Amino acid sequence: MSGDSVRSQIADRLKEFLPDYVIDDYPADPDQVLRGRPYVDVYGTEITGLGENQLAHTVTINVMAVAGTPALTEDALETARDNVLIVLTQHMPGVFPQRAERQTFLENTYSGYGITVTAYSSNAYKKAEVTP
Repeated sequence: MSGDSVRSQIADRLKEFLPDYVIDDYPADPDQVLRGRPYVDVYGTEITGLGENQLAHTVTINVMAVAGTPALTEDALETARDNVLIVLTQHMPGVFPQRAERQTFLENTYSGYGITVTAYSSNAYKKAEVTP
């Protein structure tokens, strides 16, 4: 089931619209942040049942950027944050950004934004089979 997960769908859509970004569908890989391109990681943090047939998925999207100076880094970071929010808002119906919060990542090495989104789906667990 994980290949069709909400997390993977969000990461795939971000990759489609932001091809110059490094985007992973798992928590941050420190080696990726220094490649000179904005880095985004996407991972699920919570699933909540909404009755018998619907689920609410809380997904965290971390956005990091590094540039030559603090001022350039700040500009790059805001641009990366805004681009992620634009893709989520304009190209992902059913995905709703809840909060974009300034954070530090990877043992306080990089500044960035943690974006929390909620996505809704039918309860796929009702028909899924256990994977050995």
